[in-house]
Amino acid sequence: ANGRVYNSPWVVLMDQPFSPLVKELFEAQHYPDLRTAPNGPPIRPYDVAGWTLPMQMGVEVDAVLQPVAADQRTALRHLEVVTPPAGSVQGTGAAYTLSHKPNASFAAVNDVLAQGGKVAFQHSDGSAVITGLTREQLSRVAATHSAVFAAAPKLADALTVSAKPRVGLYRAWVANIDEGWTRWILADYSFAPVTLRNGDIQAGHLRDHFDAIILPDSMPKPMTDGFAPGTVPGLYAGGIGDSGIESLREFVGAGGTLIALNNASLFAINALSLPVTNILGALNNDQFYCSGSLLRIELKEPAHPALWGLPPEPIVMFERGPAFETKAGFRGNVLATYPKDRNPLASGYLLHPEQIQGKAAALEVFYGSGRVYLFGFRPQWRGQSHGGYKFVFNAIYDSPAVSKPTAPSAVPADVITPEISKIHTALSALLDQNRAFFSAKGAKAIEEKAKLNAAVDQFQRDTVPVQPSVLSTAPFTAQLRKLSEDLRTKEFDASQTTGDLLEKYGLARTELDIYKSVPKN
Repeated sequence: ANGRVYNSPWVVLMDQPFSPLVKELFEAQHYPDLRTAPNGPPIRPYDVAGWTLPMQMGVEVDAVLQPVAADQRTALRHLEVVTPPAGSVQGTGAAYTLSHKPNASFAAVNDVLAQGGKVAFQHSDGSAVITGLTREQLSRVAATHSAVFAAAPKLADALTVSAKPRVGLYRAWVANIDEGWTRWILADYSFAPVTLRNGDIQAGHLRDHFDAIILPDSMPKPMTDGFAPGTVPGLYAGGIGDSGIESLREFVGAGGTLIALNNASLFAINALSLPVTNILGALNNDQFYCSGSLLRIELKEPAHPALWGLPPEPIVMFERGPAFETKAGFRGNVLATYPKDRNPLASGYLLHPEQIQGKAAALEVFYGSGRVYLFGFRPQWRGQSHGGYKFVFNAIYDSPAVSKPTAPSAVPADVITPEISKIHTALSALLDQNRAFFSAKGAKAIEEKAKLNAAVDQFQRDTVPVQPSVLSTAPFTAQLRKLSEDLRTKEFDASQTTGDLLEKYGLARTELDIYKSVPKN
């Protein structure tokens, strides 16, 4: 059919009463150009205008326009029951590989780790390398998840070892349907997400318990403020608040991964002062409008672990979300953009596509020792966008604590920049004064406390506002200020060095990046 051979296809015959429903679900939607007057503005759809299921699910569907011949009908077999493909374990050996392309591979990997197996990912394509389970155990995993494990005769050199990621999912008291869909999908794929309420985030120490925290789609205000006091019982009033924001900063700065979906990206940008702009923020509905349609994006870093297993041009659900531009001081990766030279619309309605053409749809932003993933769309929209699940799943498994990246080494002392040298000298003096105070007694302690307060005030006045450079990014200065405040009030172990503090507060990685960016003679 269509001049090609289809191997084992599923065929939906259209000479049946439900053929209009098939067209409704399988064909691209084209919202009409309706106007109240010949030269008037277009009448915009108020809700989702494109929902083509094959596009959402990454399934290839072709329309056969020629009549189905009698011999073709005879060869068709009626599907009474759909049976999942049988899993298998092929070959024998100490290690087995598993393709990264099926969504079910994530559930299989989580199952392997839950049973005590070990998992590594090959850098070339993200294929999982499984060790530590018996063939019988692996056979059960294969049968459960329709997974195909193939014996690996030789392991690749470039492997990233992984542990079971500890996932937290923010759940506001203000009802959020996207949180429910996200929680259901994560549970269905055996990620076992832990619900985080406002108080859980405000309590801090998030890095001790989580590798990745997901913020489902929400505008920033319901997240920060929640219900107003007096409108609900006190337990349910308020939002994340300033203390919760500070806890999230500490979590990411210490190596955690924050994953923000759709408009939750705006919260993350503001809360962590990320050098990113939402280019749609100042536009009104006449200048740009997309209430819910399927848009095509282009992967910019196909080999990035956050994009393993995805096609070069995924189709995603854009629903009144942001589009990004990076600003000075940005550190990270542009993962995906909207096509620059063509309309991104695949199904639905998009007014003024030129506003987002060539703009970023997904970013990875480095922050301290961790990272923030910003997705300007809903990868898991209503549990239907199976083709976009990997954006979330990969981000979870790419969290620094799980993938164990190479730790940032210290900047060589003989090539250190004057600005970094100034910070190191000042922090070393603060650390000495901190120990002088906490080791003093009586009147001497009062005297040393006054010296410590004066030293911290001077540090924040003279050293924290660093000269314009990559050092002057908001995340770096925020962590520097946080460290100085902790030196004012907290006792530090006598064995800790200035380098230890820089590493603990996520400052060493930024300094290393600065060193790499300095022209070498």
